[in-house]
Amino acid sequence: MGDHLQAQPQAPSIQKAMMPAAVAIGIWLLLHITYDLLGYIENIHLYRTLASINWILLVISVGFSSVVVYPITYFRGASFRMRVLASYALPIAWCIKEFIRVSANVTVAEALFFVLFTSIQLLILIGQVGLIGIAEMVCRSRSSIMSEGKKVINAGSIIAILFTITFLYFALIRGGGYDFHLMVKMIYRSMFL
Repeated sequence: MGDHLQAQPQAPSIQKAMMPAAVAIGIWLLLHITYDLLGYIENIHLYRTLASINWILLVISVGFSSVVVYPITYFRGASFRMRVLASYALPIAWCIKEFIRVSANVTVAEALFFVLFTSIQLLILIGQVGLIGIAEMVCRSRSSIMSEGKKVINAGSIIAILFTITFLYFALIRGGGYDFHLMVKMIYRSMFL
């Protein structure tokens, strides 16, 4: 009688699972605002130094946020879907910001193309797939140390990593990235010019 009255562990709420993503977005916004405010510094050497540091931190925060967000949500007990959503929160916020910035000068369709299909945007969006695959294996490895019997390497993680490596090869390595960039320009040209 007492066994069925025990409280069952509850799945984490969306708020609890998304808190790491909200913190990452907050840090990114703070870095973005700081970068914009650096223009008021009159000392050129100080400006260049601070702007370079801030820019590097911005790139790391947007490009590699899932390295931090995914493990935190994993160990908070979030479902796979919630972990992926939390990991993509910052890259999606970045894409929305870029859409707003670009749509001031071009049509909505061109802005959507820019946000979804240019090299930088694709590197951010597809790069997260590989980072999530790596983070999943690291988290499984860490949790398997704590509890025996959980497989560390799984097909989904391997596929995600291979997909990202293949994309990186075609986007950055093959032809020095020029082939991919030219292909994107030709698609843009055929659609909008």
